[in-house]
Amino acid sequence: MTDRILVAALVLAVVVAACTGSTGSTVSTNPTVVPSAAASSDALRLVILGDSIAVPEVGCGACIGFDEQYAAYLETQTSRAVDLHNEARPGDRIESLQSLLDTNAAVQAEIAKADIVVVSIGYNNGPPWDPEDPCHVQEVAKDADLIPAILAMTPECVTDTIAKYRGELDAVYGRIEELAAGRPQVRITFGVFDNIRDNPGGDGTLPEVTPEDIQPALELFVSIFDRWNAMDCEVATAHGFVCADLRHAFNGPDGNGSVGPYTAPDWVHPNEAGQAVMAKLLEGVDVTAVTGR
Repeated sequence: MTDRILVAALVLAVVVAACTGSTGSTVSTNPTVVPSAAASSDALRLVILGDSIAVPEVGCGACIGFDEQYAAYLETQTSRAVDLHNEARPGDRIESLQSLLDTNAAVQAEIAKADIVVVSIGYNNGPPWDPEDPCHVQEVAKDADLIPAILAMTPECVTDTIAKYRGELDAVYGRIEELAAGRPQVRITFGVFDNIRDNPGGDGTLPEVTPEDIQPALELFVSIFDRWNAMDCEVATAHGFVCADLRHAFNGPDGNGSVGPYTAPDWVHPNEAGQAVMAKLLEGVDVTAVTGR
């Protein structure tokens, strides 16, 4: 489904608009390439891959995105130029990233030369999931009706759906590792966050649901996102990745917090504060294997 974004099954209309760039700014689908003014053979090569979570202008317009903030940090810390290539694309899913990795020779070459690769993927593959998935939330007339539909998901179908995407993520992370061909490379993945809490829904009807009725759905989604991110991190680390854990940075230590302070009005794409949090997570990753300092 084109541009279907994981909105905790609650803000589909808003998110489709957001992922096509209707957040008040024009969003280019062309990759961001920021060559250093002092580009040289000694430059650090930074590549960003994935979905619109990793396309800063979608959520924060003209603000300085996490990618450029991180590049500036690396330049300051290492006294080396940084060549930044942001190849993330709005609407990308696990399978479309796989296709990019398998068919785009230019992106393959960038990854092969990259010192640091950052990935944001999986958000568009989450609940309400696809009709062919073991778990799929039924279509409803209004967002408020999604709560009982969400609660109809069984533990068995959730387990089977996460297992399906485990295989797909394994293939993506494995392909990136393969393209590095054994050369030193720092690989980082963000995981996904949960934006159901305090979300008004795409049609604004969620406030109609009583706290007593919505609480079980909140608890279910905390469990689903905990399991997804644990799976994601386990698969990624098997291919040499570090997990940056955007979920707990946005949702808090217990995973129950609202992402409102960190996202645009669509409750999906990181705003200026969210960009700063993403950059700070990346700054916490040890990159001495490729920088030497």
